[in-house]
Order: sequence, then C-alpha cells, then structure tokens
Amino acid sequence: LLKIPGIGAETADVLLLYLFDRSAFVADAYARKWFRKLTGQNFTYEQLKLKVELQSDFSPIEAQEFHALIDEYGKLKDDPLNLAERFRFELWIALCNKLVFRLSQLEKIIVLAPRFQLPW
Repeated sequence: LLKIPGIGAETADVLLLYLFDRSAFVADAYARKWFRKLTGQNFTYEQLKLKVELQSDFSPIEAQEFHALIDEYGKLKDDPLNLAERFRFELWIALCNKLVFRLSQLEKIIVLAPRFQLPW
C-alpha cells in the first residue's frame, strides 16, 4: 500500500484496519494527543504505532473499536470523564504487573540456567 502514490502510513493503516480487516493501530493525531496526555511523551506516528502494536494483541474488530473510541473522545473539547488520570493509574498498575511477570520469568531463568551450558 505504501508504494501507491498518495498513500502514507496513516492511510495505509486505515485501509488495512477497515477495508481489509487486518489488525493495525492507527496512530493518528487524536491517538498521539491522547497518549501524550497519558504519558507526557511526544510520539511520532511510527513510534506510537510500534509501541502500541508490540504491547497489544487486538483482533481487527477490537482495533477498529479502539481507534473509533480514541477518535471520538479526541473530538471532545476537554477530558470530561477525567479518563487521562484514571488511565494513568490503570497504566501504572499494568506496568507493575508486567514488571512482576518479567521478574518471575527472570527467576525461572536463573533457576534453570545451571542446568544448561551457556555459550559464554
């Protein structure tokens, strides 16, 4: 799609998501604004797309719904439901859970490592 003149990353992702029913994260202006509000970081289109796609496993329908919700909420003037603050807390909890999971995986590796001959 990107080789077609006039089709950029965002248009290609929209086509993949809605026309071809392929899971893709559309990191449009609303999404970048929302994630900037959540994280305090500025993302390029590709940075945000990669970050979200690496950390999620959306079906095409879930990706469509996620994109639609972000866009519709982004069209509102303010954050009337205070979602940014609520999601920051949820993100913090999710990150803590991910860290605990990774530490448990590391513990398993440390326990199993002596059984294997490591190349170094």
